[in-house]
Amino acid sequence: MRSISDAFLWQGSTLCDNSLEDYVVHAAAQRLERNRTDLLVGDWSATHFTCVCCPLVFRMLNPEAKIILMLRDPIQRALSRFLEQKSLAWAPLHQQVKNHTFATYVHQEMNTIDMCLARAVRYRGRQGGSNSPRPMLRGGAAVAVGVPGAESAAAAGWGAGMGLATWMEAQCYERSNILGWSVYDIFLENYMAHFPLNQILVLYTEELAADPLGMLRRVEGHLGLRPAAYNATLLATVFNSRGCYAWNCARQANEVRSAAELALAPDSPAGAQQSQQWQQSPFGRAVSRLIGFYRPHLQQLVRWGEQGVIAPLPPSWRTAYGV
Repeated sequence: MRSISDAFLWQGSTLCDNSLEDYVVHAAAQRLERNRTDLLVGDWSATHFTCVCCPLVFRMLNPEAKIILMLRDPIQRALSRFLEQKSLAWAPLHQQVKNHTFATYVHQEMNTIDMCLARAVRYRGRQGGSNSPRPMLRGGAAVAVGVPGAESAAAAGWGAGMGLATWMEAQCYERSNILGWSVYDIFLENYMAHFPLNQILVLYTEELAADPLGMLRRVEGHLGLRPAAYNATLLATVFNSRGCYAWNCARQANEVRSAAELALAPDSPAGAQQSQQWQQSPFGRAVSRLIGFYRPHLQQLVRWGEQGVIAPLPPSWRTAYGV
């Protein structure tokens, strides 16, 4: 199903007034074509998560919708996206990155994000909604940490208490496809504000790589589906990987190596090889800057994980980012 927010990817802007009729008709057509009233109709898109109006729209379309979020190590996601867009001449961001190295792009884009955030923070506490710290969640209710009367404070989302400064902050990230889309907490809270926590499942790509069948079982359980039989060969197959950007281009998992094996954790195999020279290289400085940028956002995910609201962060993330 084509996403109502795909316009963000291909046209560079979020069009929250896209046709809803097309969306609901498409969903109904799937059931009519198969003569099934018990059919679950799904939609997927990388653009749903950072589209600030989408959780509210999805709730209006279907308040019982089940949300599944697949998160990747923030810097690995950013580097992968950069390499993809740089290698594909037809890609929507190719012109932005074609003359950059990852280091020069990070320097330029982070300066833009920093200036955007500096403008957004000026509006904190002015008008509209709440600009309180990211909430902690207890028993399905969002609770802001260190705020008087926090026990009754709810997670803030777009159209559900999100303050002007927070909305502007989210825009700083959503308009930065490569770096900003790796900021997860502000967008996850937006979904938490609109959907019960038991309708949101957070997964990590490390889990998918290590145990694809186990992850599929978790997805089936979240959706209330009967366990299906899966082809073992396909479970060990990787699609749409670096140098093979297509859904009809398959590789075995052991044939794919991460571009981010330049890795971040000092105790990782790649990290153990990091020398002072590497750390002072343009790439090393770019990675260090991104670690500092993403760390506070990951700290919020750690708190939610410790509460059992979401699955705990992979240990490799916590080591790499010092959270």
